[in-house]
Amino acid sequence: MNRKELQNWIEENLDWYEMSHDYSEPGYSLDEGKDQIFFADWNQVKDQEIMDQIEENFMIEWSDEWYQCTDCGKSIRTSPDCYQWQPYYHLLNECEPVCFDCISDNAGLQETLIKDYVIKGNEIDPEKDSVNFRLLQIDNFELEKHCFKVLNDEHYESGFHAGQNDDPVKIFKNMNQSFLESNHFIFKQSEHSQFYMKFDLYFRPIEAR
Repeated sequence: MNRKELQNWIEENLDWYEMSHDYSEPGYSLDEGKDQIFFADWNQVKDQEIMDQIEENFMIEWSDEWYQCTDCGKSIRTSPDCYQWQPYYHLLNECEPVCFDCISDNAGLQETLIKDYVIKGNEIDPEKDSVNFRLLQIDNFELEKHCFKVLNDEHYESGFHAGQNDDPVKIFKNMNQSFLESNHFIFKQSEHSQFYMKFDLYFRPIEAR
């Protein structure tokens, strides 16, 4: 079968599939001669000859491991392929994956991302034993360009090794109350492995934009 016939076969025989034209995920690229990526549950293809032809003509990925960026339509991985993997996208409105390439080119999307991760110091109750926060995991998102500064001199650490017990709750409890109430904060991951992670705390005065 030629490519058009193979695409028709996919459309007619698979319960669900998606198609993309390129990768946004770092480290991935189209093979020479291929210009389409199909996402599906490939266990549905019982004919090995057809499966071989699909793989010869298209890039294929598993539909439970990949999304399409809702802005550019490129492919982004949503499940780890190694311990060092980091998500290269952000879920806008809790359901719209947008790749970091698109976020990097759009100041409005960058501020939206910040709003989703920011902790408002004047809303923290130091007496409580919990802090509602999300850890920013996009390595090359430069918070400094958005008026944030890193607070800690050395990375905080959390993990299985001795001394790796830094806790956001304790960090805020030990903070000067006036400083806490006059700033917004974001925790950003700086390093992670199978057994530990390191992170930093960034702050920005409430009036700064």
